Amino acid sequence: MDEKQRGGYRSLFWPVVLIGAGVVALLGNLDILSRANIVVLFRLWPLLLILIGIDIMFGRRSPAIGAVIGIGAVALVIALMLVGPSLGLGDDGEVKTDTFAEPIGETTSARVSLDLSSGPTEISALSDSNDLIEAQVKYIGKIEFDVQGEREKSISLRRRDDFGFAWFDWFDEDDEMRWDISLSPQVPLDLGVDGSSGPLALDLRELQLTGLDLDVGSGPVDGSLPATAGRYDVRVDGGSGPCKLSLADGADVDLETEIGSGPFTIKIGDNADVNLRADGGSGPLTIEVPEDAAVRVDVRGRGSGRVRLPGGFERTRSGDDDEGTWETPGFGNADHKIEIIIEDMGSGDVEVRKG
Repeated sequence: MDEKQRGGYRSLFWPVVLIGAGVVALLGNLDILSRANIVVLFRLWPLLLILIGIDIMFGRRSPAIGAVIGIGAVALVIALMLVGPSLGLGDDGEVKTDTFAEPIGETTSARVSLDLSSGPTEISALSDSNDLIEAQVKYIGKIEFDVQGEREKSISLRRRDDFGFAWFDWFDEDDEMRWDISLSPQVPLDLGVDGSSGPLALDLRELQLTGLDLDVGSGPVDGSLPATAGRYDVRVDGGSGPCKLSLADGADVDLETEIGSGPFTIKIGDNADVNLRADGGSGPLTIEVPEDAAVRVDVRGRGSGRVRLPGGFERTRSGDDDEGTWETPGFGNADHKIEIIIEDMGSGDVEVRKG
């Protein structure tokens, strides 16, 4: 029985396409292709569906036809990638730098939402400025900066039309997509930050923070939170990147977190009042408390992780395995308290340290 009787020829389309992908990667390593060329590739991806359809219709009649279709497809794609930027098809692939600002005006409070990119980001407080927000952003694609409201403002800053360029930084190593964002300490702020793969530094110690919603991505996060005139809420959705949060001396915070796969560290300052609720994940949770702090640890859900406490804790409620409640002496009568509630242990260990 010959090959046709067994089901027809096998097309050479895909082997040729794989060779073409290697050629594209090689051209990128040789700096012949830039991000602008890759933009063209992403914009023309429906062309691949057309070529696959042509291969299904004709390419499987013989290996030669499949090879011709594959070679033609690779040549067409590479040609379009090379000439596309000159035709305006790759404009969004260029690295651009823009500044964005919004004056305080009559603002009494603001909700600020930041959807970050793959580059490093630093968020801090403004000094000697009448602006509510100032941002210098180096990016590819397009930036959306939206402001709504007069006295109670809503501000959002995000990148769109990303095209997945975070995966193609190797095409232009000299460029760095960096975001530097400064916020006013004069206005109460409810801040939402959606992290990405880049490192994130949050220095919020001087801000009038009324709330923080932090979504940790795969990049490392290092944040410092303020002590404000009133109690505020913090919600952290852990990711695969390491996250460290430091709470200022005297902070009054309700903190809720879901631990991801990355290590999570919370450092609590002196004379702080903190209510911490955590759902465990696969990453370890470390909580650093002052040496003389009044601390209660309440473990309510079982998991494969273990609870580690320093000396001086007394068990006030028993449970199965690591379930139960532990307190430092005099917790009930203390002026400032740290209460840690572990709703679900997960597979990561939970450790409380004094220092």
